[in-house]
Amino acid sequence: MGTKAYACYNVDEEVRRKSSSGGIYYLLAKTVINSGGVVYAACYVGMEVVHRKIASVAALIPSCGSKYIPSTLDKTFHQVKCDLEDGKKVMFVGTPCQCAGLYRFLPDTTKDRLICVDFVCHGIPSKAAWRAYLSTLEKSNSIVDINMRDKISGWSKYQYSWRITYDGGQEVLIPQSQVSYMRGFVKDLYLRPSCYACHFKGTERKTDITLADFWGVWEVLPSMDDNKGTSLVIIHTQKGQDWFQKIQTQLIYQPVNLDQTIRYNPSILQSAKITEKRQEFFCRLKSHENFNDIIQDLLKDSDHISVIAKTKRKVISLIQTYRKICLKKGMK
Repeated sequence: MGTKAYACYNVDEEVRRKSSSGGIYYLLAKTVINSGGVVYAACYVGMEVVHRKIASVAALIPSCGSKYIPSTLDKTFHQVKCDLEDGKKVMFVGTPCQCAGLYRFLPDTTKDRLICVDFVCHGIPSKAAWRAYLSTLEKSNSIVDINMRDKISGWSKYQYSWRITYDGGQEVLIPQSQVSYMRGFVKDLYLRPSCYACHFKGTERKTDITLADFWGVWEVLPSMDDNKGTSLVIIHTQKGQDWFQKIQTQLIYQPVNLDQTIRYNPSILQSAKITEKRQEFFCRLKSHENFNDIIQDLLKDSDHISVIAKTKRKVISLIQTYRKICLKKGMK
């Protein structure tokens, strides 16, 4: 079958609120578990991320949400293989390269029971960078949770925040654009070397389903954007289409032209670009400089450029709005 794409979101508002975009992962995982299968997905263990086996719907919520930290697989591939050989359905969710590795590892005789789901990946950051960032947080040893994509301030046009929860219930909410760790991540300062020449980009993949934020939905399909999160779902196989059909009654969805989405999410096709500042970052990190100070210093030029770019976008938006008002009033 040819690749198909959909804009969609979960009708369950609570699940959607706890998800990074439209809450589609949860629906797929719940459906697999309710059919007698199991799910392997990335979960927090302390402030590290590991792939865990999930066998109950009640245990799914902690696996929801984006985690911009490398996940440890440990013996996950072996566990997946054992479950498949026991006749179970298994849904594995991971980065495109993790999914490719799992496919290479598994014997062909087991793959018909595997539902493999990847996501549009910007790149995998260094664990050293994550641990250095954690060390800068006040009372970092008492952090019990970090939500890297809290949508309390909105989702459209990248309005989300970080929510840090400490032991005892204290919460701190920070706009993601002000989090030093995320600033370094999106500027490609400390991705793995392979991420700068990723072999797993593209719209045609060996996975069954690819999930992503539907960035730009406010332009492509404004009716699908209520500022609560909209997913882009890309179906690659008949198996993926079959599982998507199983959850359609619990979705609001519309088919979409995949080419339209790439303009707003170039990571579908493009690898991150290596920066000359990457080497300097790691040299300074090894010298035990403060993580926040390194980021502030290395990105000060790009911050200035970013302010100029944002100002230009606001001016263009105001001009476009003025033109629309003039057209409505019949003015030239």
